[in-house]
Amino acid sequence: MNEELNMKNIDIPGAKEIFAKQDELMNTFWCNRGSVKALLIIHQEVKKDMVLAKMRMMRYNNIYEKNAREWYSKHGTVGEF
Repeated sequence: MNEELNMKNIDIPGAKEIFAKQDELMNTFWCNRGSVKALLIIHQEVKKDMVLAKMRMMRYNNIYEKNAREWYSKHGTVGEF
C-alpha cells in the first residue's frame, strides 16, 4: 500500500480524476492480497483512459480549428480566428 500513497503524490494533469475513479473501483474489493494487485492494475487502466480521452479531445480541437480556418478562407469571411 506504500506504492498507493506514493502514487497519489504524483503531480500529473487529471490526477484527481484518476484517483477518484480508482478509489470508486477499489471500493468494490475486500482488502486482501488481490486488492493490492487490483489497485495497481486499475490505476494503470484508469490513467490510460484519462490520457486517451485527453488525446481525443486535443485531436478533435485541432481538426475543428483546421476545418474552420479552411471554411473561413474558402468563403472569404472572418470567423473565430
